[in-house]
Amino acid sequence: GTGVGRALMQEGVALLRGDGHAAAVLWVFRGNARARGFYERMGWDLEGADHAMDALAAPQVRYRRDL
Repeated sequence: GTGVGRALMQEGVALLRGDGHAAAVLWVFRGNARARGFYERMGWDLEGADHAMDALAAPQVRYRRDL
């Protein structure tokens, strides 16, 4: 809630954009509502892909953002 996460995300997006990337994806645990809300507020779109890591059997979803 201090703005550090927002600043880091903005800088990361700026670096990716500066390197010529047109889009980015990230994976997050499906049950991590706080992180998912943050990503959505930062402009990431849920792609709806659901995946479970073999070692953890923890369902994840994929987000995508145009840069």
